[in-house]
Amino acid sequence: MEINPQNPYFLMKRGKYSPEVRKFALNLHFISPRAYEFVRKTFKTCLPHVRTLARWYEAIDGEPGFSTESLEALKLLCKSNPSRKWVCALCFDEMSIRRTVQWNGKQFVGFVNFGCELNSDDQPIAREALVFMLTCINGSWKLPVGYFLVEGVTAEQKASLVKSCLDVVTECGVDIFSVTFDGCAANFSMAKILGCNIETNFINPVFFHKDKELVIFPDPSHMLKLIRNTLGDKLILTNGNGDSICWSYIELLVELQEKEGFHLANKIRGSHVNYKKQIMKVRLAAQLLSESVANALEFCSKELSLEQFGNCDATADFIRKFNILFDILNTRNLKAYGYKKPLMTKNYDNIKKFLDEMFDYIKSIKIGNTNILLSKRKTGFIGFLLNIKAILFLYDKLIKTNRIEFLSSYKLSQDHLEIFFSAIRAKGGFNNNPTAAQFKSAYKRMLIHGELKHLTTGNCIPLTDIHILTYNEPELAINKTTGRSKLTSEDFDNIQKNVDTENVVLPPDHDYLADPTRLTEFAEKVIVYIAGFIIKSLENQIKCEQCLESLYNTEKIVNSLQFKKDKGGLRYPSRDLIYLCTVAEEVYIKNKNIYMKDVMHNLLQECIKKCYGKRLFAEVPHDFPSSFINHYPMLIKSVCKKYLNVRLHYSTKSYVDKKDSIRNLYTKLILFKGQ
Repeated sequence: MEINPQNPYFLMKRGKYSPEVRKFALNLHFISPRAYEFVRKTFKTCLPHVRTLARWYEAIDGEPGFSTESLEALKLLCKSNPSRKWVCALCFDEMSIRRTVQWNGKQFVGFVNFGCELNSDDQPIAREALVFMLTCINGSWKLPVGYFLVEGVTAEQKASLVKSCLDVVTECGVDIFSVTFDGCAANFSMAKILGCNIETNFINPVFFHKDKELVIFPDPSHMLKLIRNTLGDKLILTNGNGDSICWSYIELLVELQEKEGFHLANKIRGSHVNYKKQIMKVRLAAQLLSESVANALEFCSKELSLEQFGNCDATADFIRKFNILFDILNTRNLKAYGYKKPLMTKNYDNIKKFLDEMFDYIKSIKIGNTNILLSKRKTGFIGFLLNIKAILFLYDKLIKTNRIEFLSSYKLSQDHLEIFFSAIRAKGGFNNNPTAAQFKSAYKRMLIHGELKHLTTGNCIPLTDIHILTYNEPELAINKTTGRSKLTSEDFDNIQKNVDTENVVLPPDHDYLADPTRLTEFAEKVIVYIAGFIIKSLENQIKCEQCLESLYNTEKIVNSLQFKKDKGGLRYPSRDLIYLCTVAEEVYIKNKNIYMKDVMHNLLQECIKKCYGKRLFAEVPHDFPSSFINHYPMLIKSVCKKYLNVRLHYSTKSYVDKKDSIRNLYTKLILFKGQ
């Protein structure tokens, strides 16, 4: 829409703004108040004043309780398409707010409020907002249906609120099949009140509401954190075979990787084992209990034969099993493979077989001589047992009865509510801990603008990264001298002027072995893995088929890290490429002062000097016709530059990770204290 004060859309009719102007103004102000002021000032107040927008927002109630606007929207949605039955999941969670009381001109705001007025002289001040949200399982929408200002909610109060929420939502015409919550002890007590059985021998997540069966679904992300915390605090668990599951192996892996300066294709760092200062971060738990960590432990034990990892099989098996279970409970993409694919008829038998085995595996775990389900650290394990039962129940109720074709278990998670909380905090600008009044204001805005996608996580993310290269880039120099790149004589003239065509003397020498005293076996294995990554990177940048073919190894390297992790997409490097990466690593190690000026240029020059006189990449045309350029030095530069980029990025990241960060710890402390 053209922003023009003379545009009829922007002209007020009898003192009122048209619906188009209202929608545009509210959307623009929601995205950026500063941008709104700029547009309004630039185009001579064609948009309403901010105070006018505030009066429009007053039409929304926004008071604690179940939101009338949300319920009306649900009714309209169901009436618009009566033939379609919406299947939804309900989730709830508390968000910390600042403990304070404010006068809004009519009343004091900030006291505990359950949606009804309380005439009491000793009303407590609220420290949390308890929010309920619907997530559609057979659609792509989510909707907050209400919130309550609380100081702390008992299990009985939560059970009553859940029942009330189920009543008002089902009256609108949607079907609820699950209730999701985190690992708070009051939530599991609430589940008992609703009618679920969480006893050791009779675990059952099903409860009845008005003769309809529903299931509880403890949030998998929170359960995974509890599993990590249990292993990290108790240090040793025991599986059903009596084998020890040891936290020490994870610490040894981190120590080994930091000592070597390489990682065995995993993401764990010191912050993953020293997690207590960032205990709320799900990412740290998910990356620790992952397939890549299990593979790394087995690789150290079996391929590298390191004594300190001699009995880590039970630990690797524990990590791998919980990684697969988390994948099944976090599916979202139909194009995914294996256990990451949503549950459907085709993969049900395979998934059910694993879930049954996992159910028995969890029940067999012990802390010392005590079964894990009878210990004080049972919450995460019972939560996953409930999830296993719940996901199989939902298959029978939804997929087997043809209500839906597949089940994306991610839609059952609490992530949608966490994202909503992040959006609420973001509306405060520099203030990420809103008061009750500020929470209400942000909540009203989110209700109106719920259809707006997040600017950084919506559908408009550029998924392709387009590089603009100059003629001095070695990859482009190779591309410009291949038959697949159509060039004019003028293009060749430009290349000849801009590319450094140094001649390299190539005596018939063949030496592929790096000095064994420089690199350990651990480092050599990781270098081979990085070389495979370099192939994948250069595939999209180099067009010369001969150059690309010289990088590949036609046979799989059996004892390599690639072979351990390969699921069909990893590349195996040629001996020449491995040698070249080894040379680049030796140069990198030798130059300890990597923070010097022109570090990349200096390191590249060192690499080229060390390759002088070596005849590598025999398939590459060393002498290109018309002596325009030869590919050999350009290919060496490309490979070395890619490798050094990886190492320099790793160096800076490792430098930051070594710092003892307290930012996250104190941020959470401030929020939870209600300051």
